[in-house]
Amino acid sequence: MKIRKIILLFTALQFLFSIAAFADARDNEGKVVTAIEVKNNKSISSASIITKVQTAIGKPYSQAVINQDLKRLYATDFFTDISVDAEPDQGGIKVIFIVTEKPIVDKVLFEGNKVIRQDRLAPLVKTKPGQMLNYRTLKADTEAINAIYEKNGFQQVKIQYKVDIDEKTNRGAVVFQISESSKVRIKSILIQGNRAFNDKRILKLMTTRRSGLFTSGYYKKDVFDVDLEKIKDFYRRQGYMDIAVDSDTRYDTTGRLLYIIIKINEGKKYVVGVIKISGNKVYPEFKLRSALLMLPHSVFSQEALRSDIVGLQEYYFHDGYISCSVNADTVLNNKTGDIDVTYKIVEGALAYVDRIEVRGNIKTKDEVVRRELRIYPGEKFDGAKLKRSKERLYNLGFFEEINYDIEPGTADNRKNLVVSVKETKTGEFSFGGGYSSIDKAIGFVDITQKNFDILNWPTLTGGGQELRLHTDFGTVRQDYVISFTEPWVMGYPYLFGFDLFQRSHTRSTDVGYGYDETRRGGDLRFGKEITDYDRADLIWTHQTVKIGDVDDSASNDFKFEEGSNMINSLGLALTHDTRDNIYNPMKGLLSVATTDYAGGFLSGDKNFMRFTLSSNVFFTTFGANVLELKGKAGTIDDFDTTNRVPIYERFFLGGGNSVRGYKERRIGPRDSITQDPVGGKSMLLGSAEYTVPLIKVVKLAGFYDIGNVWPTVGEFGFNDLKAGVGFGFRIKTPIGPVKLDYGFPLDEAAPGEKKAPRFHFSMSRGF
Repeated sequence: MKIRKIILLFTALQFLFSIAAFADARDNEGKVVTAIEVKNNKSISSASIITKVQTAIGKPYSQAVINQDLKRLYATDFFTDISVDAEPDQGGIKVIFIVTEKPIVDKVLFEGNKVIRQDRLAPLVKTKPGQMLNYRTLKADTEAINAIYEKNGFQQVKIQYKVDIDEKTNRGAVVFQISESSKVRIKSILIQGNRAFNDKRILKLMTTRRSGLFTSGYYKKDVFDVDLEKIKDFYRRQGYMDIAVDSDTRYDTTGRLLYIIIKINEGKKYVVGVIKISGNKVYPEFKLRSALLMLPHSVFSQEALRSDIVGLQEYYFHDGYISCSVNADTVLNNKTGDIDVTYKIVEGALAYVDRIEVRGNIKTKDEVVRRELRIYPGEKFDGAKLKRSKERLYNLGFFEEINYDIEPGTADNRKNLVVSVKETKTGEFSFGGGYSSIDKAIGFVDITQKNFDILNWPTLTGGGQELRLHTDFGTVRQDYVISFTEPWVMGYPYLFGFDLFQRSHTRSTDVGYGYDETRRGGDLRFGKEITDYDRADLIWTHQTVKIGDVDDSASNDFKFEEGSNMINSLGLALTHDTRDNIYNPMKGLLSVATTDYAGGFLSGDKNFMRFTLSSNVFFTTFGANVLELKGKAGTIDDFDTTNRVPIYERFFLGGGNSVRGYKERRIGPRDSITQDPVGGKSMLLGSAEYTVPLIKVVKLAGFYDIGNVWPTVGEFGFNDLKAGVGFGFRIKTPIGPVKLDYGFPLDEAAPGEKKAPRFHFSMSRGF
């Protein structure tokens, strides 16, 4: 009874105070504000608070404005409580804002974390020292910490926060208290309800694995949720459109082992019934049906349906009907239980290119892009030409993204083609080092600008030229190269370039060099693109070759070349290249035929002619797997006053860049006494390599190499070929790609020479 009286009394007093406050507010309405004061603020200055309100000195007091001021101050999220008072002041009124500030966070601490360090947890939380305490943010921080623990397999983790505030200073510390518990391992995964596919097939779809000899079996909820979606997608692709997948989990008594049950309700399997095509006038129905992958009585899926819609559109787009639209109606046939499909086509008119606009090129000149295009204004839109144009632009190496768009032109059937590019870095300064089974320890420094413009000062970029300064320095090899290439001379499709070089190789008998070799000189290059896939290049080279440090016991072939010789040569190269991408080919063919004429009317100390033919063909299989078949053949012979081909111009095989599994340059003719490799006049090399991407930067490779070198041109053939087989890895690193191979020789390089597998390791700059 007493409690009821107290409550009634408190309510009455509150009501009376409210009436009084309302009366005061009404009495103050319209009076001039002569002063504004802020009370109880410690961290936030009065000036900062007053700038947030619209009540101002000299203006009339307004309760409506005061109410808006309160909303604005609360919106700053700086205060837990705000009240407003007013008192008479010099013929007007003083407005007083009484605030209770949120505490300031001085420290953010983590307790109990052992597995995940503080430097990994700190960036996850939004609560930072110097900020005001926000309990909503603390809750989100707790969830973020919990998420990273669950992602790492700690499903039983418990996280709470503690706030220690000094009431005098209104400042304090936030402590996240973490009880990590133990990682949860999956004891078993049970599949229920699956009739169409066995457990093994479904488990293969999943990243989540039970604990085993080669798997950790840690449970990660986000990964498991993705696995359930994978199962659904798999069933839908197989025609089970009504698939439902659920899961149940339970822990053992220790909380460390998890039992997972995946419950599958497959539903009905749908197949395609009748397929109809309507609206087609340009192409007969039988041609359009050839573009369809989903046929009557085949499995029906939405993914396959979308793919066929795109296929029909591309069929029209390829021939210039770029406004063609295709829609599909699907109906369940109650009699057959199949899904009947009707493709409705609106063909539109044949479209022609009105104007071509290039966008997104900041450094690269428009003309550099336009000269690679194989479609021109006035022509009909052609899918094959657009595809080839994009390939050529990617092959420049200037762009990381290339897209096409269509905009209205000067007539309904004329459209502007917009080529949008996103430029990549074309200038490169790189240096690094490594070890190669061919070159031993080696380092390099390289400065390259692939989009150079000698006339565009001061940036010197955008013209599509290439300038390269490169040096290799190591224990057995030192190279210095300056190279310049202009692919379009004076706006015409003629290539001009030059190279200045010095290349040195010190004696290293274990890689087949029984002498020191230094080449110093330069070349001039001229080229012309004959067709979209064919080109011809002419190269004039002048160089001096110096051979030294020949051991007294070395082969006579080495001793004969000791000293300096000048060589002038003229080379012709014919190239046929249909690769889709020159940097990372997935399909296509590269064939190169070269002939080099040295000496003769060009003068010089050596006279010889060399012919080589090489061919690389690429096939894409099973997604991103690539099969590369390589073949190379060559002959070289002396003429006129030269009675032998210089040893440094002969062919050698064996090692990481030819027939793997053998020592460098050890396949081919040997000196009968010293057994030094002396090279030959004819060569044949073949190779098959299959690469499989493991992760983004690592590929697994399997290879088979075969070839031989013969002393004379007349002995060239298929006799006494040496073969090697093996596997390796291709690893993309920041300083260049690494190539690691392990080869097994299938034949003896020389009679009586032991067959032993070998590692081949190298680092280069292309990938």
